[in-house]
Amino acid sequence: MEPMNKRALSFLMCGALTLSLATPALAVEDLSGHWAKDALETWQSYGVLRGDENGNIRPNSSITRGELAVILDRVMEYQVKAANRFTDLNSSWYTDAILGAAAAGILVGYEDGTVKPGAAITRQEAALMFARVLDLDTQGAPSAGYQDQSSIGFWAVGAV
Repeated sequence: MEPMNKRALSFLMCGALTLSLATPALAVEDLSGHWAKDALETWQSYGVLRGDENGNIRPNSSITRGELAVILDRVMEYQVKAANRFTDLNSSWYTDAILGAAAAGILVGYEDGTVKPGAAITRQEAALMFARVLDLDTQGAPSAGYQDQSSIGFWAVGAV
């Protein structure tokens, strides 16, 4: 896939995933009747979304930092992996994706040396990761004027 196609694909995925992060968590076993059914099935057909251990796509459930790293890696195909300096990252199904995203500067850990791969990703963290994938200038971005604007961390305002 050419870089521009990856960039466009990442942008579209960004929108779909960001919208899904804004919905409350409900345990949905399949996509029947879901508002994003067509888009999610498209991503599934590309192999970007593969579902849980039973193959179910759960669009209203939170995703973890590790899961988002895997999704981005499936699109961007990171070739370089960072050395594992995260104290909480052991050998797991998402390890290579996290290390690839870390090497690309997309995913950074916390000050305590962890990356928290099993923690639900926040809207702020997801927005910042997508902004980094798309190489957006978040420093000069205006405030979006969200109702919860005051709860957005200073480090993510431009990305959100």
